[in-house]
Amino acid sequence: MVLKVIKFFRGYLYVCLTGYSPERFFNLCGNAGIVLWNIEPDGEGYHFCISLQAFRRLRPMLRKSGTRIRIEKRVGLPFLRFRYRHHRFFLVGLAALFVVLFSMSRFIWMVDVSGNSRYSTQVLTDYLQQEGIGYGTPKSGIDCEETELMLRDHFPDIIWVSVRMAGTRLYLEVQEQLLGAEAKQEDSQTDGTDLLADVSGTVDSIVVRRGTPLVQKGDTVEKGTPLVSGMLELQDDSGETTGYEYCNADADVYIRMTIPFEITFPLEKTVYQKTGKRRFGIVFVLGNCQISFFDRQTKGFLVRSSYQYPCIGKDFYLPVQVILREKKSYTVEKVPYSKTETKALAEEKLTDYCKKLEEKGIQISGKSGMIKRTDTENSVQGSLNVVVKATRRIETEKMMRQEGTGTYGIDTTDVGHSD
Repeated sequence: MVLKVIKFFRGYLYVCLTGYSPERFFNLCGNAGIVLWNIEPDGEGYHFCISLQAFRRLRPMLRKSGTRIRIEKRVGLPFLRFRYRHHRFFLVGLAALFVVLFSMSRFIWMVDVSGNSRYSTQVLTDYLQQEGIGYGTPKSGIDCEETELMLRDHFPDIIWVSVRMAGTRLYLEVQEQLLGAEAKQEDSQTDGTDLLADVSGTVDSIVVRRGTPLVQKGDTVEKGTPLVSGMLELQDDSGETTGYEYCNADADVYIRMTIPFEITFPLEKTVYQKTGKRRFGIVFVLGNCQISFFDRQTKGFLVRSSYQYPCIGKDFYLPVQVILREKKSYTVEKVPYSKTETKALAEEKLTDYCKKLEEKGIQISGKSGMIKRTDTENSVQGSLNVVVKATRRIETEKMMRQEGTGTYGIDTTDVGHSD
């Protein structure tokens, strides 16, 4: 990018080389330190680019190699200056353009957020805007380190953040605390918890890593039934209980159950018939101001919007957003679903329902259902065989030491002595 700008300001020529020995011409240019670029052969010779200063040194090379050169295109500021030397207002306007671009380069016109999942981009940008950082903020008034500290203090789930500026763009990269790590941290802060059943069903499998199992595979449990206790018995060499130790129960307990479902959807589908009429509109957004051209709000048109953010290069964004809208005229019709469409839609609805359950950690081992049709709606009804992992916890009930006993259950009461 920088080389292109330098070449434009110095000026260069796009030329065509023909003649007896173009290869010798290239060797002579190399020995003389003359730089040629974008060399392309064609039927009559070679095309390439050369700087204006180097072009003035080519006469000896052309004479020795028996070649001729023809200028096909002149590119650069020196040629523009010569061409528009009598157009003073054009030069004034060009200078004014550079002044405007330089002024705009001192502000932030785009905020780019990445790495966020728990906090949306809109939430983060709105908070920055409240703190005076965002669209139209002078770059000199933004302290990146202070902004990072401010974000970590206001959003406790953000454990790492990086703020940097490039051009007229503010980059915001965040890293949020994982849900699993947060759950482990909460578990470590609790001294003794039991694992309970989240649903009613049959224990499909149980693997205990820490704690005392209270159920076995095949047992029927109700919702809220303790599955693994966080209380561990301490026994002596003779097998007698001498005390208790408490921990956070750690186990994988899966409960199998059957859940019914019913998913409804309409009898008819909405069909949009295009009439062939189209309209186009354009909207310029500058901050809170909007300027619309041919963008009238009319009924009976499907609108497709395309959002453009004009920029120069990679990071030099301009303070304007362009919205291109294409409107297509249509008519609305209600058409009943066919049997094939009804079956396909029912399968799609059931698949989406199962995906939502799987996102919650519920494993589906089998499903059965049937489609029913009434006068008002269609529905798919049935049942799902699912396996649910137990995750519910409750604090372990502590065993109270009886009075008169020591730490290991030894009776320490006064029994008296006979004289």
